[in-house]
Amino acid sequence: MNRRNSEQFQLRMPDGMRERIRTAAESNDRSMNAEIVATLEEKYPAPSPLYVRDVTGLYMGVLHWSEDQGDWTSLDWDVWTRFRSKDWDVWIQDSALDPAIPAYPGFPEGKNYFVVLVSDTEDDVKNLIPHYYELDSHGNVVGTVFDVLTEEEREAFKRMMVASTSTPAEDRYYSELCGKMNPHLRPPAYTIPSLRDKIKRSCRAPNLDKLLKEREYLS
Repeated sequence: MNRRNSEQFQLRMPDGMRERIRTAAESNDRSMNAEIVATLEEKYPAPSPLYVRDVTGLYMGVLHWSEDQGDWTSLDWDVWTRFRSKDWDVWIQDSALDPAIPAYPGFPEGKNYFVVLVSDTEDDVKNLIPHYYELDSHGNVVGTVFDVLTEEEREAFKRMMVASTSTPAEDRYYSELCGKMNPHLRPPAYTIPSLRDKIKRSCRAPNLDKLLKEREYLS
């Protein structure tokens, strides 16, 4: 550890703890200071970076709700884009051959909720874009939010998403379809406090509560 870049902190220990730390440090072949720091790092890990800089110049990040852990976890952006491509067999083969390619994380069977975060600065959140995928036991997508739309509505929605111009009637229809999908897109209400905490631990996000209410994550 570089002493010039480290902070000093005096600590009172209960009787016997110093000896327990010394024993653990000797067992791990390191100093008592290194043993204490390693233990604190395990208990209080530094927050993982929330964003990467996208080719558009925006900061992008993605979180996945883990029902097992009861928390949101940050995903590598490369993992997210490869997951969205759905070409997982190639992904698994490539990652086995190239250690620079992230491994397929094996998302659980059932409902999987994701939230993509978008900002023009690393210290804030400008938009929250929910995603929902239902997976089978093999990791294949068997359900998406588009399932609530008819085939005709689905095609119209795809057209309007890429259209460079739109009429007022098309805008109203687009909003209507979004309203139809939104209740199925948004993660469950019980996950939102954890989502808020996760974002707040990673960046200042001064307008987060306002954004959560605008996007109807909070009632």
